[in-house]
Parts: sequence; structure tokens; C-alpha cells
Amino acid sequence: MHLSITSQIDTNVGIPASGVIGNINAHTNSIMATGQVPCDIEFYISIEAKDNGMSRIFPVILNTDGTIEELISSCTINLTEGEITGANLPNTIYTKVAAKLSADYGWTVAVA
Repeated sequence: MHLSITSQIDTNVGIPASGVIGNINAHTNSIMATGQVPCDIEFYISIEAKDNGMSRIFPVILNTDGTIEELISSCTINLTEGEITGANLPNTIYTKVAAKLSADYGWTVAVA
């Protein structure tokens, strides 16, 4: 399972990319107490790049002058008790992260 970002995004290397994939490392140690899940996200230019051990990339948000305003490598999602105790928690986490990235940055993100 991974995130699939089909919209074009700016990257830390100055080259826009599309077809980027993301893997999530969810930190669930306090999920029952807070309902929050901090997630580190590793982005790669493609599934092949990840599978071949290539370096990851970092999506960025640029200022109007082209300088980096924000480097994106994580997000925190909120889950309800039903989502926490429901079936297939990993899929729920991936779906919530995809929705958050779409809402926060306007990207087209799906779970694949």
C-alpha cells in the first residue's frame, strides 16, 4: 500500500514531478489516548525508484519568489474511536493522510 500523487508537485531539487508515491510511517503509540496519529511520509519519484533504493524526494510549497516556504515530510491525522477500533487500521490511516494532503495542498492523492 502506498500513496499515489498524480498531480504535479514542486520538489526540493527544483524540478516539478508527477506520479510521486509516498509511504507512511504512522506513530500510533498514543492513538487510544489522543486519537491523533503523527505520520512521517517518505516520498519517491516513482515506485521503481523506491524499489531500487533510490533517494527520496521532498515535496515543497514555494513562496511567490520561488524560495521554499515549507518542506513536506509529515502530517498528523485525527481518528475517531470507531476508526481506531475498526477493521484495517492501516488502510484508514493511508486514506486519512491522502485526504489531508489533498485538502492542505490541493494535490490529487489516492491510496494504491
